[in-house]
Amino acid sequence: MFFLVQSLLLLLLFVCHSSADEFFPDTTNYDAYGLKIAANKLMIVEAQNDLTDFLVQFAPYTDNVTQGDDNGCSINYNDSSQYIYAVALGKNQSTYNAFFVGEILGLDEDSSLENRTFIGILNYTGSLTNIDCDNGFAYSIQFVEMAFPHQEHLVMVTDPLGLVAYGFSDLFIFSYTAATNALVVHQNNSLSPSKSFLPFAVDYDGSYGVIAGFLSNGQNSRM
Repeated sequence: MFFLVQSLLLLLLFVCHSSADEFFPDTTNYDAYGLKIAANKLMIVEAQNDLTDFLVQFAPYTDNVTQGDDNGCSINYNDSSQYIYAVALGKNQSTYNAFFVGEILGLDEDSSLENRTFIGILNYTGSLTNIDCDNGFAYSIQFVEMAFPHQEHLVMVTDPLGLVAYGFSDLFIFSYTAATNALVVHQNNSLSPSKSFLPFAVDYDGSYGVIAGFLSNGQNSRM
């Protein structure tokens, strides 16, 4: 009888553990979650989750392989447990920095946890004559301190000057200011107070913004 009880307890623990859905997305899928590449007249930045690094290419852009290598860098993520949802650059920005937003890998998707989602900036202050891939880059990162579950729908955009990044999910929205490293998070999605809004894309020209997504209208329908 004692052996049977032990076996049932072990089976229950196994089922509970197996049912936990941890966040381990397909890192080779560059179309998942958000835009992994951004470009302007100064630089191109791509988040490579399968390699856990950012690929940064500085202008002038060329198809000359040798010259392109001289103007490019691969910068390791600040932490290998970070998954990048999206990157953003201002169309008319004058500084060499890129916004990014992401989530920590390996966490239970259904659990409301603090410091799950992070927003940051990768800033280059080195020489533009001789690109310094080793010491020219610096990270600034802030974490969303409120407790939220995994965000399946999270999009981000910046203003044309690349000063502030704005993010939208179905449970919160945020703004992140590059100059001050200040993150402001608003709980709940005020875009649709009565229904869950699932954002898929966003754009902002400095005066007006457009965000596209779905309104949940029941278990089997969207509108």
